[in-house]
Amino acid sequence: MPATRRALGKLAKSTSFLWHRKPVASAEQIQQLVDTFRQRIAELRAAPGSNVGAGDLWSEFCARLEEHAESDDPMGFLKWPVVESTMNVIASYVDLELDHLQSHPAYRSFWRSGLRETSVGGPTPYWRLPWSSGNTIHHAYHLCRFSEATQARFEDLRFVFEFGGGYGNLCRLLFKLGFKGHYVIFDLPHFSALQRFYLDAVGLTGNASARPIGGQVTCVSRVDEAARILQSAKPNDDSLFIGTWSLSETPLAGRNWIEQYLVRFSHILVAYQNEFCGIDNSDYFRRASRRLPAVQADRVESITHIPGNNYWFASNARSLCAA
Repeated sequence: MPATRRALGKLAKSTSFLWHRKPVASAEQIQQLVDTFRQRIAELRAAPGSNVGAGDLWSEFCARLEEHAESDDPMGFLKWPVVESTMNVIASYVDLELDHLQSHPAYRSFWRSGLRETSVGGPTPYWRLPWSSGNTIHHAYHLCRFSEATQARFEDLRFVFEFGGGYGNLCRLLFKLGFKGHYVIFDLPHFSALQRFYLDAVGLTGNASARPIGGQVTCVSRVDEAARILQSAKPNDDSLFIGTWSLSETPLAGRNWIEQYLVRFSHILVAYQNEFCGIDNSDYFRRASRRLPAVQADRVESITHIPGNNYWFASNARSLCAA
C-alpha cells in the first residue's frame, strides 16, 4: 500500500497542471500582490512588538515567515517549512476524512465541487484525488462534520468570524460551498498579510470595501478592530464562529477578549488539542461552555482519528453531537 501511495502521489504531482485551476488574477496582478505582500511583511519586520500576545512559538513562526517572504516566491508558500509544518495537511488520516466525505449522501451534488483546488500557494495534489489537496479535504471534512452536527446550511449564514485563519483556505472553501455573507478572519499581522495575498490571488479579497461572490471578506489583526466588527454584528443572527486549533494554541491571556462575544453567535465550530504548551484545553473549553447559555459541557465530540483532539459544536437549534 505505501508503494502504491507513493506511485500515485508522484503521478498526481506530475499531472497537477491538468487539474489545478489558474489564479483568478493575471500574471501582472499576481506580481503586484507579491510586491504588496512583501512590503507588508517588511513593514512588520521593522515594527517590533507587532505580535504581542502571540506566545513564543507563534512569534518564532512569524520570524520564519519574514525570512521566506524576503527570499522565496510567495506563489509557492505552501512549500515554505513554516507553513508546511503548521498549515499543510499531508497526514494519513486525510484518507479517513475523504472516505467520510465520499460516503456522504450529498457528496456528488455538493461536497465534491468544493474540493477542487487552486494553484495559488503550490498545494500538493492528493494522491487519491489529484485535483484536490490534503488541506482542502481536511477543511471540507470539518465543515461536513459541523453541518451534520448542527444541520446548519452555509448559504443561510450571514456572518462568519474565524479566529486564526491559516492562509485563508477555509474561507475560500466556505464561499465555494454557498456562503455569501461577511467573512472576517482575525489573526496575527504576519498571517493576516498572507491571507490577504492568498484571498486576493484566488479572487476573494481582504479589502473590506469589496464584495466578492455576493459577500465580503475582511482580514484584521488588531483586537480593537475585531471587537468593533463583532459589536456591530447582530447577535444570534445566522452567524458562525470558527476556531480550528487556533484558539487552543493561543495563550490564555490572548483568548480573554473573544470569550464575551461567543454568546453572540448562533453556531460555533471549534477544534482543539486537549493540551498545548502546558495549557489544559479540555478544562478551558469545559469552563467556557458553561458560560454560554446555548452551549453545554457535553456538546463535545472526540476526533477519534486524531487522538487527543476534540470538536466543540454549538447551534441555537440544539441539534448537536455529544461525546
